[in-house]
Amino acid sequence: MCKKLRYLTVVTLFVAVATGPIQASPYIRAAYWDGNYGTAWAGDGVAVRDALAAVGYEVLDAAALKAWMDDRIADRRLSVVVMCRDAVPDTVAEAQNASCTIRQYLDAGGKVVWYSDIPFYYVTASGGTNTTWGDNGSINVLGFGGSTAPRDVGDTVTITEDGQRWGLVTPWSSTRPTLPTAWPNLTILAANNAGNASGWVAHYVAGDTFRGFVRIEDHTGGPVDMQNLIAVAEYAESMNAATAPQPDSGASDVRRDVVLSWAAGDSAVTHDVYFGASFDDVNAASRSNPLGVLLSQNQTGTTFDLPDILDFETTYYWRIDEVNGAPDFTVFKGDVWSFTAEPFTYSVANITATSNVVFDEGAGPQNTINGSGLNASDQHSTTSTDMWLAKPTADEPVWIQYEFDGIYKLYQMLVWNYNVQFELLLGFGIKDATIEYSENGVDWTTLGQVELARATAMETYAANTTIDMQGVAARFVRLHVNSGWGTMPQYGLSEVRFLHIPIHAREPQPADGAVGLSPAVELSWRTGREAAVHEVYLSTSKSEVESGTALLDTITASSYAPTGVEFGSRYYWKIDEVNDAEAVSTWAGPVWTFVTQEFAIVEGFESYTDDIDAGEAIFDTWLDGWVNDTGSTVGYLETPFAERTIVQSGRQSMPLQYDNTTSPFYAETERTFETIQNWTVNGADTLRLFVAGRAPAFLETAAGTILMNAIGTDIWNNTDQLRYVYRTLSGNGSIVARIDYLDNSPDPWVKAGVMVRQNTEAGATNALIAMTGGDGGGATYQHRTTANGVSESWNTFTDGPFAPPYWIRVTREGNTLLGYTSPDGQNWTQRGEVVTIAMTDPVLIGLALTSHNANQATSAEFSNVSFTGNVGGSWQVAEIGVAQPAGNGIVPLYVAVEDASGGVAVVTHPDEMIVARSGWSEWAIPYSDLTGVDMSRVQTMYIGLGDRNAPSAGGSGLIYVDDIGYGKPFPGTEGTDITTTDDVVQGVPDDGDWPAAETPNLAIDNDPATKFLHFKGVTEPTGIRVTPSVGATVVTGLTLTTANDAPERDPVAFELYGSNDGIDGSYTLIATGDVPDFAGATAWPRFTRNATPIEFDNDVAYEHYQLLFTAVRDPGSANSMQIAEIELLAVTD
Repeated sequence: MCKKLRYLTVVTLFVAVATGPIQASPYIRAAYWDGNYGTAWAGDGVAVRDALAAVGYEVLDAAALKAWMDDRIADRRLSVVVMCRDAVPDTVAEAQNASCTIRQYLDAGGKVVWYSDIPFYYVTASGGTNTTWGDNGSINVLGFGGSTAPRDVGDTVTITEDGQRWGLVTPWSSTRPTLPTAWPNLTILAANNAGNASGWVAHYVAGDTFRGFVRIEDHTGGPVDMQNLIAVAEYAESMNAATAPQPDSGASDVRRDVVLSWAAGDSAVTHDVYFGASFDDVNAASRSNPLGVLLSQNQTGTTFDLPDILDFETTYYWRIDEVNGAPDFTVFKGDVWSFTAEPFTYSVANITATSNVVFDEGAGPQNTINGSGLNASDQHSTTSTDMWLAKPTADEPVWIQYEFDGIYKLYQMLVWNYNVQFELLLGFGIKDATIEYSENGVDWTTLGQVELARATAMETYAANTTIDMQGVAARFVRLHVNSGWGTMPQYGLSEVRFLHIPIHAREPQPADGAVGLSPAVELSWRTGREAAVHEVYLSTSKSEVESGTALLDTITASSYAPTGVEFGSRYYWKIDEVNDAEAVSTWAGPVWTFVTQEFAIVEGFESYTDDIDAGEAIFDTWLDGWVNDTGSTVGYLETPFAERTIVQSGRQSMPLQYDNTTSPFYAETERTFETIQNWTVNGADTLRLFVAGRAPAFLETAAGTILMNAIGTDIWNNTDQLRYVYRTLSGNGSIVARIDYLDNSPDPWVKAGVMVRQNTEAGATNALIAMTGGDGGGATYQHRTTANGVSESWNTFTDGPFAPPYWIRVTREGNTLLGYTSPDGQNWTQRGEVVTIAMTDPVLIGLALTSHNANQATSAEFSNVSFTGNVGGSWQVAEIGVAQPAGNGIVPLYVAVEDASGGVAVVTHPDEMIVARSGWSEWAIPYSDLTGVDMSRVQTMYIGLGDRNAPSAGGSGLIYVDDIGYGKPFPGTEGTDITTTDDVVQGVPDDGDWPAAETPNLAIDNDPATKFLHFKGVTEPTGIRVTPSVGATVVTGLTLTTANDAPERDPVAFELYGSNDGIDGSYTLIATGDVPDFAGATAWPRFTRNATPIEFDNDVAYEHYQLLFTAVRDPGSANSMQIAEIELLAVTD
């Protein structure tokens, strides 16, 4: 039967958004949606996402949004992104300031459309955790308050004339307006009764009238009106003039060999380029009167390479006139833009000042290089604590020394002498001095003797001594005092400034510390001033780059595309600038670093559509049982055929249904690639995919873990909807369980807990202690004291919030029911009030689960389930109040790969329960497991359920697959992790200053979704002590994994100690060092282990270890230290 025929009976109505036809939109259009990140008032945003995708918007997840915005910042093309979820992802809101990516995108002429909650009120991280920025979010990112007018008024808005022009049709009820004067360039689209702006556009490009940050529908709940949304997103005005100049108009420090570029006007066919150092000439010039500044006429390209190198620190003006084609060839005069070329010299930053003599508190040598006392005009104050004043000893003359962060080619030294109010009387300023310099601080060379001019003792004092540094190469400069301007033996300075000629390579691209780069990376840099050629060094060994043994090439260009770059690796690189004609022929550059992505995606399931006539449906590429006669079905029976809610990234994943109850007793889908695939490039050695299963109705594993699913509106009020798994209890007793996992995607009020219940009627009396999906502080204790009566609960406990894994317990003593929680199963806290419920023996005691969503099931994993009292019978499964889903039958999951020569290898997932685990699981398959297949000539990939070689009858169900790729994981430090969940763990300091659900033991629970957080981690060293159950072991390495959010809390330095005197005994330092990956310029990805190995020498076996983190990434903004996973690595046989 043809696969297509099974859809002929399905009638699908597509309701188009009534915006009228969108003819060849001038925008590059995108919609942000990522189910792994949080949201707020906008809800899940799925309907908005799908409506935008249906009219051609590209759906971007958080990582893709960052890359897309970076591209638009670079190319300045006309673009728009609609935010389908109203918590901004931290991939583009890296910091709460105007330097974050999303603000840079706006400054570059981008357009962002936002609805529902206040812009930037929440920033969200991978895993769905929202951090509240509050009203300061929009103030700091957008530049003004996004909701500064009175709130919650609920007026129905009036659409303004501008709003009508932008296409708004349907009014809404406004609850979060802003003042119409909040931003100087604000277009008001809709206003409430008080005249405040409920819909508005903030423009960020001079003269712009249709781009910027667009805000509409400032209300909670309910879907946004799609006609309104698409209208404002698509609104554009004709742009006959050139836009998006590069360099930016008004830019400074522009390279002297700059190439001009711009975005063409809508109707432009050719371009005229005017350029010169006179604004008047550039502004007035024309084709008929070029005034010597018309450098190019009728050129077709949108870049221009200037014919000559620019003069230093000169302001230039330029203009692009856009010219239509036939028949009129109209010339549209452009704006005049300007920029200033780089200066001849730059000030040296990052200087350390020291002296060999004592000085008053607050008047140390650092005052001479920290700018204290200088105003905007570089005039120095007369305040003594803004200066340095030395008190010499009798043993040696006074000197002050300056150390730079590297070797510089020094041009001049500017000096502000000592400048207190009575300096002309005191004469504390230095008069005669000797200047020395050094590259290493050991070998010194005398530059010469100098006399420093006397200060004026006035608040208008400017530098009045300039010392010619003669272009020497130095890292250290020392000024020896020979005499002062007075007779008293005290000497001081106000300020010094060193000017250098930029001789090193600088401004690397990719930026230093960049992560997640393609192995096809291109290196580029801003060249040193005197360089004739550039030596390119690149290696995974920092020492090889530093020592100069990793030379790749010597080139004249300022960019280089290295070959052989591998996945999942940290690289170090530098550029040495070379000119044999100069006194110093080679200037070694700083060492920069970047990290490549682990995997390249070969199948993200994003390209498939619902157009089966065009062969673009997912099952047209991934063939299933309709073609291969196995028990598989790819895609759904109704559109959309691909899964669009349960996704690992992007907007789609592959739903794969299996039915192994009938012959051939296995289910398989296959994709044959049109071209043979080479999956061995760039060092690839691993195949990876992500799989999400569905929990069964009820399953108890051999290890005692219980998996179950459930659906239902709630366990609450007068009637319940849940799955209940129970035994019987007579008399007193209790049940204990640890909730290891709870899927909260259906609702934050999902509940998984332990319950004592009279019977399985929907309105039965009961007492329940449950973990929730986040609401109520993560836990609730509730009861119903009379049959079919109301329910009562206690939640939001002061020591919360809580999250799995967490322990819960219900006890029954007579008619008294009590609920407890515990972080460790040992220390219990009673929750809520003592409850008295009269129940008739036998009662039911067991596990309860509800999704709090009538349309979506949840799943949970319970472990360590135990009872006390007279508990009888085996587990019984009840569907209370509503029919419950069947869930997945347990069958093996396998992947097979076939090469172009017919060689096939099959690998079965090591977790036999994988299809029962909801949530996404990464499956990495080393090529060593795919023997007999040439991975450089891959032809077909199979994904199957069951045993294709020895089929036998099995279950049925549904799994999801996403993000199939190849690559190489980050290398781990050599050794085996000796920590286990059975180890004894203490916090350091062991004072309980951590959230109840983020305890020290979670740092070694082998689950990166949990974390340990210590609130003292900013002010003092914090960490853990652990007694590994394996016993005394030699540890020679560490791995660390970042937590779910807040990169500022990542540890960046550590100390490791060992002890054989007990966990509280004396400790010996083993190793200390940095965590370079976590400290890089770009925040290390969340839930990700360090890539740079942390290894050290150690030959002593210790029974106890103490790991302290001595610094966090950003102590200025962090409130704690946090870590998801710690591994102590030992080399074993």
